[in-house]
Amino acid sequence: MKNLTNRIPNIFKQAGLFIVILVIFGFSLQKLEYATVISLAVASLVSYLVFERKRWSIGLIKNRLIYDFLKGLLGGSLALIVIFTMIYFFGGHKITGITFNTKAILIWTVTCLIVALSEEIFVRGYIYGLLKYKFGEIASSIVSSGLFAAFHLTRPGVGLIAIVTLFFAGLLYSYMREKSGAIWLPVGFHFAWNFTSGILGIWRDEMILFKTDLSQNHLIHGGVYGIEGSLITSLFYFMLTVIVCIQILRGVELRIQIKR
Repeated sequence: MKNLTNRIPNIFKQAGLFIVILVIFGFSLQKLEYATVISLAVASLVSYLVFERKRWSIGLIKNRLIYDFLKGLLGGSLALIVIFTMIYFFGGHKITGITFNTKAILIWTVTCLIVALSEEIFVRGYIYGLLKYKFGEIASSIVSSGLFAAFHLTRPGVGLIAIVTLFFAGLLYSYMREKSGAIWLPVGFHFAWNFTSGILGIWRDEMILFKTDLSQNHLIHGGVYGIEGSLITSLFYFMLTVIVCIQILRGVELRIQIKR
């Protein structure tokens, strides 16, 4: 009881710090969709450095940065291209032209990098790290993945399939975070997924390189929300999650057998 009483002031301090940074930093950015997540990332970093730095890692490990980020880039790009190709063969969309705008590509690159980095610092860095420190890996993976999915509830065209897809994606990102010990692998994967979506013309109204026409079958291509709302994408992430869970369970079983 005494320990809990001693911790209450810090809880209020952390909450107050988050609110102040969200208000000050959030109002300085014009686009609400990006202002919220960037403000949360900044608040997370400040709160971590002030209150949590000596107890657990937020995952900003320098020696993992380049290698993990490049691995994430490769994985995210390949995953998106595979799903895009599957949807193409099912008649979900087709490429109708090419548009090249250097300025648009640069802006899109910076936008995707900021969004991926901000969301991963807050969700897989701060939230996952804090919950793992207090409750363990499983609880932190589930809760942080649910929060990641909830982040997208206000976006146009969001539906049950998109939320399920994002939840499973969050679980995989959490696994990447845990397996690598840093956030750079999920940052790279997240960035590559969003960036490639825009390049292929399937990120809502963004057509950075290819012009893409969508069919009337929203269940296949994801509708207004985008490719995350596709049943194919949801099944893809579900299958990957199942494979990861099987690998984890096999590893646990193997360790038990070795101990015996």
